[in-house]
Amino acid sequence: MITGNATDPGTTVRTNISAIDPFACRNPGLHARIGVARTMITPAPDAPINNWGAAKRTIAAGLQSDLTATVLTIAPLDSETSVSPELVLVALDLGWWRTPSAADALQQQVARSVGVEPHRVLVSLSHTHAGPAIDPEAVEPTASAAVAGYLQSLAGAVSRAATDAVRTAEPAVLEWGRGSCDLARVRDQWLEREQRYVCGYDPGGHPDPTLLVGRIVADQPDPDGRRLRALIVNYACHPTTLGPENSEISADFPAVARDLVEARCAAPMIFLQGASGELAPRRQYEAGSEAVQANGEQLGFSVLATLAGMLPTQTRLINTAVVESGAPLGIWSPQADTPSTRIAFRNRQVAVPRNPSAGRWASADGLSETARAERERRNQQIESLSGQAQHAMPLAVWRLGDVGLVAIAGEPYSVLQRDLRASFTDRAIVVLNLTGGAHHGYLPPAVAYRSELYQVWQTPAGQGSLELVRDASAKLLAELFDDGGVRADD
Repeated sequence: MITGNATDPGTTVRTNISAIDPFACRNPGLHARIGVARTMITPAPDAPINNWGAAKRTIAAGLQSDLTATVLTIAPLDSETSVSPELVLVALDLGWWRTPSAADALQQQVARSVGVEPHRVLVSLSHTHAGPAIDPEAVEPTASAAVAGYLQSLAGAVSRAATDAVRTAEPAVLEWGRGSCDLARVRDQWLEREQRYVCGYDPGGHPDPTLLVGRIVADQPDPDGRRLRALIVNYACHPTTLGPENSEISADFPAVARDLVEARCAAPMIFLQGASGELAPRRQYEAGSEAVQANGEQLGFSVLATLAGMLPTQTRLINTAVVESGAPLGIWSPQADTPSTRIAFRNRQVAVPRNPSAGRWASADGLSETARAERERRNQQIESLSGQAQHAMPLAVWRLGDVGLVAIAGEPYSVLQRDLRASFTDRAIVVLNLTGGAHHGYLPPAVAYRSELYQVWQTPAGQGSLELVRDASAKLLAELFDDGGVRADD
């Protein structure tokens, strides 16, 4: 890097980029025994739905796209075939758990199916706002039986996929590349004419465009000669392309991105929602498939571009020579790379202050009875999650080789993932929202509590909660990266 200006010739600052950017000269990753299995979890076309307070229907009118569940199992490289995995990640094309009972039941059944403790299983939801209802306690009594039946079939399907993932696990490398995507935009819109904030596109906002793509490559090819087993996409953006006028079941834009990527790569794509508390597409709250297709293609092509920019598996670039030509040419050569095999994890309940204004919804004209009922349900949910003085936020942190994974059972703003990545510049950091339990509320930054934002008056977590969860995550990441092996939670 050269610094200076027209009057000051400046100096050359020599920086070892590979020491501060994990993606500069290699694909950071993990060498382990990895299993992947997928199953369909598409509900009946007339399934109960309850995603929007302004919706006119409580029963779906059809299917726009299938919903999937994909299970990833991870065990040490030297573990025996078909032994219980060390960690399990379940990715679902579903919205959010409103009550703990349904979330906990699924986690426990998956854990039993593969013979591990429940705290080793993370269930991550894509956060589609066009999925079926998944909490029998959060729908009208007449719909409870249908929702309970769907949850029973969901648990069975996911448990079978988990056992398939363990059975087919093999030595493989999970390595990551970093790209960017401009789909996500800030959705904290100040509406001047009404003098209030709404959840809408803010053209002046500064979203986090970071896109992380994981690539699972087996040590040995399959009978068709292929080694690519799966792709993982970690991106922060609310799947709210479809709004209250939509009545079709859909996984939203991740489904379009998945179809595009899988057609090109012939391997399943797993979507993991990032820290998207204030991020959503510019085109949202629509009906029909046009905007879904456009948004999904924007993400899908960004994923393919990121993949194209990754180095070959288990390869790093080394500056090996200088060739004197018309200019001195620095030659970087690919060399074999040995990925880390270290696996570790921690689980915590982070105590955060209770939000004294939670549930005090800002006034609004023209609320329908459905919208009023939805706000009242959310008030009850907030009260059920809140303690008298403190609110506990579930947090799970994994070390997967050179990569840290932070999973939060709520919706932090993107500043959380930006801050963690800035604190661990020599590591790749994956952040997951709505993972590891029922929805425990939004985590806006402390400064946001000065404003009447939806995310502030809808969360049981008080001012400073994001910063406490961020700091707890950083502390656990530091511990795990200093540790040499597998550790249970404590």
